[in-house]
Amino acid sequence: MGHGAIAVYAYLLCCEDRRTHQCHPSYNTISGATGLAVNTVMKHVVKLAERKFITVERTSYIDDKGMKWNGNNCYTILPIRTAVEVFHRKQLETLEETVEQEQIAGLLTATSKGPL
Repeated sequence: MGHGAIAVYAYLLCCEDRRTHQCHPSYNTISGATGLAVNTVMKHVVKLAERKFITVERTSYIDDKGMKWNGNNCYTILPIRTAVEVFHRKQLETLEETVEQEQIAGLLTATSKGPL
């Protein structure tokens, strides 16, 4: 996964509310804490969400003048078991695709040689 994504994940774990498993740091805050550029933090957040380490929910708020603004994302830290299961499921799917491709290649080879 890479050291950058691990650093972002570790920071989110440090910020996490242990009851709700959620936190709300801004990209700038995560960037400052990890030493990574904001764009890099954003890429790692996407990677962590794709791999089911976290979920990301966009938030907004309405100020006292009635204007709607984007808030910080709400990050929910998922149980590590979920990420492991997704990883294993992807490995199994890759293996099944490889076996299927090898079977098709074997059939094509056998049919191209024709009957003996």
